[in-house]
Amino acid sequence: MKNFFYLILANVLCNFMFAQKTQQINKSDIVEVIYITYMDKGVPLSRESKLLINNLLNESVYITDYHTDKIIDASSIKAAEKQTSNLFRVKTFFQYKYIYTNIPKHHLTSVDWLASKTVKYEEPIPIFKWVLINETKSIENYTCFKAEVDFRGRKYTAWYTKDLPLAYGPWKFSGLPGLILEVHDSENEYTLLAKEIKFKSEKNIEKIPKTDFVMSLKEFISKHDELYDPNNWSTPGVSISQEKYVRDGIELIYEWEKIK
Repeated sequence: MKNFFYLILANVLCNFMFAQKTQQINKSDIVEVIYITYMDKGVPLSRESKLLINNLLNESVYITDYHTDKIIDASSIKAAEKQTSNLFRVKTFFQYKYIYTNIPKHHLTSVDWLASKTVKYEEPIPIFKWVLINETKSIENYTCFKAEVDFRGRKYTAWYTKDLPLAYGPWKFSGLPGLILEVHDSENEYTLLAKEIKFKSEKNIEKIPKTDFVMSLKEFISKHDELYDPNNWSTPGVSISQEKYVRDGIELIYEWEKIK
C-alpha cells in the first residue's frame, strides 16, 4: 500500500506549478499557498488546504477543506471494488478547520470540530526548536533547505525556501527563515506538500468565524479524546473490552502531559 502511496507523491511532485523565483513579494500582497496533505494510516487519504499570509500585519490563516477528502487506493476498500478510478471522494459532515497565527499577539486561534459542533480555542504560538541541516534540494524553481524538529510526539523534516522569506508554513509549522513548501513526519504518516503559490492584491485574510463553543486547548483535547475513545461507546446489553485509547493524529502528546 505504501509503495503505491509514494508513487502518487512522486507523480504529484513532478507536476507542481510554482511562481517564478523572480516574483517580488509586495508588503501589501496576500500570499496564498495551496497544499495537499497525504495521510497514510492504513487507508491513504488526501486532503487540500490553503495558507493565506498577510505579510503587512504579520498574520496568517491555514484553512483545511474537508470537502476535498479522497481515498487514494480505492482497491483497498471492499465497498469500492467497482470504482473505476483510484481516487474518489469521502463524504464527511466536517466543513473547514481554521488555524489563525497572529505574530504580534504571539498566539494561535483554532476553529475545530467536536462531533457536529464548532469550537474555538487559543494557544501560544508553538516554539519549534528547528535544527538546520546543510542539505538542499530543488522544488521546481525554488532552492529549498532542510530542517528537522521534534514536536508533540513526532519527528518532522521540513523543506523551506529563502526565495520567499516568509516565516510561515502549513498547519502550525513556522519559524524558519523562509516559506515551508514540504513537511513530513518520520513515519510518513503525514506529508504536507505545496502545489501552488499565488500573490493576491487583497487587503485582509479571512476573519475568524463564529463558533458554538469557546474553550482552552487543554479542555478541547480532553473532550476530543473522550469523544473518540471507543471505550466510552456503549450499547445497552452489550459489553465490549477495548485496548487503551491512543492518539494517532498529527499531535500525540502535549506539554502538560508526562511521557510514559
